[in-house]
Amino acid sequence: MNDLAFDVIHIEPRSSQYWHVAGRALTDICIGDLLEIRLPDKTSMANKGSFVVIAITAYNVSMPKLHYGMGGMLTVVCQEVCKINLARHANFTKLERPNDRIKE
Repeated sequence: MNDLAFDVIHIEPRSSQYWHVAGRALTDICIGDLLEIRLPDKTSMANKGSFVVIAITAYNVSMPKLHYGMGGMLTVVCQEVCKINLARHANFTKLERPNDRIKE
């Protein structure tokens, strides 16, 4: 998959590898999903910006899935050594979904 998955509104670094990312889901996003940062001036970061969703919060409630159209905050961790600056405006694309999808 390479479609936009999350429209980023605000980014708050928590450490060198963890970030809270606020925005709106452009597709369903689940804990465990692998996302890639998409900067406006580049079509791909070539695996320099892959993140795993480790927590989702919306409306002050933790949840396992952020549905399409919902606003919320993702807590993401960098897959490897992050070589990008998340302080810039960016969006996320979804690279893959976890095998054990959450049943509706």
